[in-house]
Amino acid sequence: MAKGKLSSTQICYRISLALLPIMLGLSLLYQAGIFIPTKIFPPCMFHALTGFSCPGCGSTRAVSALFRFDLLTSLKLQPAIFYCALVIPPLSFLIHWHCS
Repeated sequence: MAKGKLSSTQICYRISLALLPIMLGLSLLYQAGIFIPTKIFPPCMFHALTGFSCPGCGSTRAVSALFRFDLLTSLKLQPAIFYCALVIPPLSFLIHWHCS
């Protein structure tokens, strides 16, 4: 590999490291009442047309529950979001440790 060129693994790791403080910051802003995700997300067109919740609706509500640190609600709404929040940070660290 040429000097200065990043591998795809290193790029993914750097993106993960950049997203972690962003998510933490958004969560803290949400707790302070400054950032309200439901005001920036557009309404679900599937739900508006049919009245049924789509899988994406559950994901949005699960992320919103994670911002409120309401882990049980997030797990109930969309287990995959909760699982990803638990697995991605340690996995990013292991990828970085293995590549170093």
